[in-house]
Formats: sequence, structure tokens, C-alpha cells
Amino acid sequence: MKTMMRCLVVVLGLITVTDAQWVKTGLPNKNVTSFVVSGNYLFAGSDSGVYRSTDNGVSWVIAGLTNKSIYSLTVHGANLFACIGNKIPSVWAYAQDAEGIYTSTDNGINWTAINNGLPKSIQYPNLFSGITSLLPYGGKLFAGTTRGLYTSSNNGASWNADTTFKGRIIQLFVSGAKLFLSMASGASAAGFCSKDSGVSWKKVNGLTSSYIFSFGINENNIFALAASSFELGVDIECILYSTDYGDNWLKTYSTHQPGIVYMGFTTLAVTKNETGNAKLFAGIFDGGDKELCRIGVSANDGMSWTAVDSGLQVFYINTLLVHGNYLFAGTDSGVWRRLLSEMNPSPSSDSLLVPVAGGTFTAGTTPVTISSFKMDKYEVTFELWTEVRTWALTHGYTDLVAGMNGYNPVGANNPVDSVNWYDVVKWCNARSEKDGLTPVYYSRSAQDTVYRTGDLNINVDAVKWTANGYRLPTEAEWEFAAKGGSQSKGFTFSGSNTIGDVAWYGTNSGGATHIVGTKQPNELGIYDMSGNVFEWCWDWFSMEYPSGLTDPKGPSTTQSYRLYVGGNFGVRDFVIIFSVGFRLSSNPTNRDNVSGFRCVQGSQVGTAVKSEIRKPQTFEMTQNYPNPFNPSTTIRYSLPSMANVKLAVYDLLGREIATLVNEEQSEGWKEVQWNASGFSSGIYFYQLQTNGKREIRKMILMK
Repeated sequence: MKTMMRCLVVVLGLITVTDAQWVKTGLPNKNVTSFVVSGNYLFAGSDSGVYRSTDNGVSWVIAGLTNKSIYSLTVHGANLFACIGNKIPSVWAYAQDAEGIYTSTDNGINWTAINNGLPKSIQYPNLFSGITSLLPYGGKLFAGTTRGLYTSSNNGASWNADTTFKGRIIQLFVSGAKLFLSMASGASAAGFCSKDSGVSWKKVNGLTSSYIFSFGINENNIFALAASSFELGVDIECILYSTDYGDNWLKTYSTHQPGIVYMGFTTLAVTKNETGNAKLFAGIFDGGDKELCRIGVSANDGMSWTAVDSGLQVFYINTLLVHGNYLFAGTDSGVWRRLLSEMNPSPSSDSLLVPVAGGTFTAGTTPVTISSFKMDKYEVTFELWTEVRTWALTHGYTDLVAGMNGYNPVGANNPVDSVNWYDVVKWCNARSEKDGLTPVYYSRSAQDTVYRTGDLNINVDAVKWTANGYRLPTEAEWEFAAKGGSQSKGFTFSGSNTIGDVAWYGTNSGGATHIVGTKQPNELGIYDMSGNVFEWCWDWFSMEYPSGLTDPKGPSTTQSYRLYVGGNFGVRDFVIIFSVGFRLSSNPTNRDNVSGFRCVQGSQVGTAVKSEIRKPQTFEMTQNYPNPFNPSTTIRYSLPSMANVKLAVYDLLGREIATLVNEEQSEGWKEVQWNASGFSSGIYFYQLQTNGKREIRKMILMK
């Protein structure tokens, strides 16, 4: 089967590779939280001091700070720095009061405290505020704390407060010549960047809605774990990434193997694969029956993962480090390592979707703001259409048409044509389900029945815009991408002022479609947006968007026609037809040989309509959030009708230790909080009983 022009992302989830295994190399009874490399030494921080290795992790010796709880290591020139907690360390140790920062100039033989000027603990006078992040930049040391940012120009001998930031610093990281800072600003997150050693700062739009807890950098590629809260044990909700040293940021909502009780990521590391693309490793906490942490590898910016944790049996992965030919894992049970060459993503998980960073552009005469998304690099090919259709016909999609693959010449990698709007929307859902993603389109506004058959005039409120599945682009998304997004050079056509460079049209096509991607791409690396086949969009047709919208989706109710855009192989009047932003209306039932499409992935936050509040359709209890937690967590459940409800918490011995609800309740969504401040760390169960139905889930209290 040809694969050169494939647009499909096959998400295999965590498929375990078994031809090689992880090996425990040392510190078997230690909780290893950090690594750093200095010269010929590999250092590891643990709950009982700093250790070092001179043989790439084969053996380890103590390097000082015995019986200290290390949660961070940093190198600046000849100086080694360690951040010391006052409790057993974890990835959340920075939130605790601390003993402060120590430094060594002789590779860990001797250590000196360097806390002069750092903020003291409010509660404990002999301790310091938690040090959230420590790194060198521009000849200085920067220390993020729970009470602001501090700098040192003398290797930590003295510290000065940066009055720009007085809140909780979550994370610091450096990419190229830029220093980035993520912090808690009131009740929300904020991100900033400095290019002049911290003298001045500029807010980074892509970092303003998420708290950054871990990051991995390889040359111009930055990946960061992002959450919506800085609470202890919060679940990581997405991965932020940048391929241009942090100028622009995109979000990836990762997908995982069905059946795994997904609780979030713990840490990241990044290197490059053989083709020069980013190769991302992550600790992935699996809340399934074994309650073990996994390690996954991704080559598509964290959108899908292949498990590479064979032989690894650990509860928590605190840190990952790429060093030499190995990936090292610092875990709750010591140091593990494995050859990088043994850990590769499944070939079919490689994505040919192009990231499109969000921005604002003019659609006609209207300013429109677009959120980030990913778009198929190529128009959907006949080969891909057929592969998904074949699967779909045995999975509830009864009426997907065969489509066609062009006219003289024909080929599997020509764009599919002769498919109408209903066909392609159902096909998008099939592609999502085949790949283990959440479908986007539903047969009614309750969003409880996936749209698989028939010709349904679904409207905006029947679309799950936050789902991670495939969908048609909105007209605004399509036009933004066709114009080159934030990299636009203002071309007349998509990628050039010369139509023949970028499009197959009436003058050069020979009256036929051609293999996708054989003309030049536009500024974003996307092909054929000015001509091969017209492309369907989501929107109902209207004359113009209202002004000032974010992520517009067109009219909210049924109209007569849907939109398609771009150009096609048969039209000669190319100056009118193929210029970027040209739009056509068509009956959604039309199946003609000039119409095809491409897919996008990405969550939209803007809406053109306000959906009504709907009652739940089924009895359901969700996973508690956050999880792991300390000390409070929230449990959410739905009742389709009035019912007698009992919600209780049990320990590992099956003893009921807390009753959260025991009463008759009306229909609707319910939320209950459990404060476990009086209980010890460990695994607990919560059970919901109502009207003869019962559901049980696990949760983890981590203090």
C-alpha cells in the first residue's frame, strides 16, 4: 500500500513493545526525583541525598547531602546546585516549605547553603518558601519560588527579589535566547518571556491559560505539560508545544488506549528521531488495576503514544533524561535506563497533520480570531477514504458511498471526489472512531448519539467542538490556513502569486485531478488549497460573518446550502475562482466530481450560538478530579431522573470511611467534594448507588 501521501493518523494507544526491556541500574530503595549532567558525571537527586555516576548510570556513589530530600538539581558552569525539601520529595515538592538551595564546586564532595536573600517561610521561621524552579540564564541564576522570582549574579551567594513577579512561580525554562516563566496570577495562569536576562518581560499569549509543570527542549522544539490548576496532584490536561523557540504555541490533547484509567502525565523528555523530527517521551500515570506508571513515546507532538515500558514496574516516574544513547527514568524505586534505539513509536502513529497556530485575520472585511488547530497537509485521498470506509461499513456506518478517484489519470493518491457534505461528515466520525478518538458530530443537540447514517441537517449545538476527533474545518479556519495563518505573505493564491505553482486548474490539469501534494505548498506547508478539488467546510452558507468573532461557525440553524471553498481542476477563470477566500454555496446532497475535502483536529472555545442547558440522558459517574489529590477532590455524577443516592468512600479493606451523600436527589449533574485531610496517603474507592445501579472507581490520596 502506498503511504507517501497519507493523511491518516492511526492512534494505536499504548501498544507495548516487548523486544527489549528497561533495566534498573541503581538506587533501588530511593525515590529519585531529578537528573543533571556535569562533565563526565551523571548526578541523581533522591530522598536521601545526591548520587553520582561515572559509567553512564551502571553504578552510583553518594555525592553528599546524605539524608536530605532533593527535588531539583541544576548546573551552572562549575557549580552544582540542589534544591532541598523538608519532606520526602516528589514532583509536587516545590509547593512545600524547604531547607533552601545548596551548591557544590567539587562535584558533590562538599556543599554550602546559599539562601541569603531568599524568602522565608511564613509558617516556619527556619525554612524557606518552596523553590519551584532553578536555572541559569544570561550569566545569572533565576529562582522561582512560591513567593515570587529571585535572581543572583554571584552563583547564589546572595539573592535579590524581582519586583515584577510577586506571585507563585510555577516553572522557568530557557529556549534559545529566551527565558520563559509560568506563574499563578490571581486565580489564573500567566506566561512571560524575557530576551534580556530578565530586565524586561513580555506576556506570551500561548502560555496565559495553563500552568506549566514540566517541559522538554531539543533545539527549537519545546514541549510542556499544562494544567488548569496549580493544586497538588492536579491532572495534566494537555501538552503545549512550540517549534519556533516559543514564539507560537499549540495544544495537543493526547489519546490513549481504551480501557486505561487515564490520570495524566508526570514528566517529559524530548530528542530527535532519524528524520530530524521531535521524538517525545513521557511518564504517563495509568490508574488501571496495576496502578503503575507507563512510559510512552510519540512522534506526532504528543497526539498519540506507543508504550515503551516493558520490564518497568514503578508507581511513579518523577523525571526523564536523554543522555548519550539512553533514556534514564528517575522513579519511586530507583534509576532505570533503556537504549533510545529500542524505543520508537509505531510507524502508523506518525501524523501528517500540520499545526496551525491561532491568530487574527480579515475574512472579507471582518476581523476574525482563530484558535490553534491541526489540518491535513493533503486533501483526503481516495486510498484513505476507501480504507476508512471499509472499516466503517462493519461498524455501524451503513450508507457511506464509495466516492471516486478522479478522471484520466486516476490514482489511489488522487483526492477523493463525488462525495457530498453528509458523506464527509459521517466519514470524519468514522475516521475518529477507527483511530480511537472521540467523534465530533452527533445526530441531535444532546450529543448522545454519534452521527453514522442518513442525511441529517445537524447544527452547531449537535457538534462536540471540544472533542479530539476529526472534523471539517470551519470556513474561517480554512481561509486562515489557506492564507498562510500567522506566517502569511499576502499571496493572491494559497502559497504564491502564480497560480500554476500551487494549483491544478483548467489550464494545466488536462481536465483531471492529480496526485495530492505535487505542486508547491503554502506558507504553512499545506498543499492544493487553490486547486485540485473544491473542499467542503462545516458552515451553512451566509453572506458574511458578524464582526469581532472568535472561532465563528456560521449560522446556527438550518439553511439551504453548505459551503465549499478553494479551486478545482476544471475551471479556467482562475483569477476569480482560485484567489484565497473565494467561497461557493452548494446543496449538501451534491456529489460532483469537483468536490473533496480535508480534515482538521482542534478544540474551539468560541461559539456562534448559546446552547440550552440539557438534563443528563444516562446515569454516569466520572473519575474524581484532581487525581492524585491532596487533600480535596471532586466527584461528579449525573442522574437522568429523581433517585435515592448513596455516595461513600471505602479503604482497601472495604471499610466505609466517609458517607458523602445519602438522600433523594433530583435529576441533573451533581458535584461532591471530599476533604481527606484526616486520612493517610494511599488508594481509596468511592461507590455510587442509585435505583439498583452501582458504580465504583479508584482514587489516590498523595500527601
